Amino acid sequence: MYCDGLKLQNVSSWYFVVFNRCFAGEKLSIFTVYGNAKAKYPLCFEVLDDSNVNNDDVYVYWFIGSTGAGHATVVRSCKKPHMFRSIKSGYGIDDDYLYYEAVKIPKANPKTWAMINNNYSKDDKNIFYFRKVVVGADLESFEIIPDSCFPDIEDSCCGKDKNRTYETGTSVTTGDRCIVYQ
Repeated sequence: MYCDGLKLQNVSSWYFVVFNRCFAGEKLSIFTVYGNAKAKYPLCFEVLDDSNVNNDDVYVYWFIGSTGAGHATVVRSCKKPHMFRSIKSGYGIDDDYLYYEAVKIPKANPKTWAMINNNYSKDDKNIFYFRKVVVGADLESFEIIPDSCFPDIEDSCCGKDKNRTYETGTSVTTGDRCIVYQ
């Protein structure tokens, strides 16, 4: 068995399985594309979906390839890995918290949270741009608008409400709105 051109030591090809696009392994070791994922309990490793999140009986593991860590991050604030659900675009949720790329969003209420698009979400009190609260955003009138960089609404970084226009979760003045489609 090889990973990134290097032979993996003490890994059996008999039991080796590709779990999804981020994780593969066998009963003694779990790997990411960068090498050993350092999963604590590989025998209990479970595929949650086709994303970069998996769990075992004790931990949820989140692999973020862009960090360069080479291994999966343990989501330490998740105390109930069996209740964890992966949601598209880097989000995950359990009974207690909402997460974006393995980091909890402290002000988000997981019981009322919903995605608006890949970048924005909301709960009963706040609009969020990824992990950041969009200060001053009106819950009732907030909507996504296409922008020149991402004309597809699902990837747009722009939004508006009855009071303001937002780019990447920050309020912008009319003069700064040049990237927004009018």
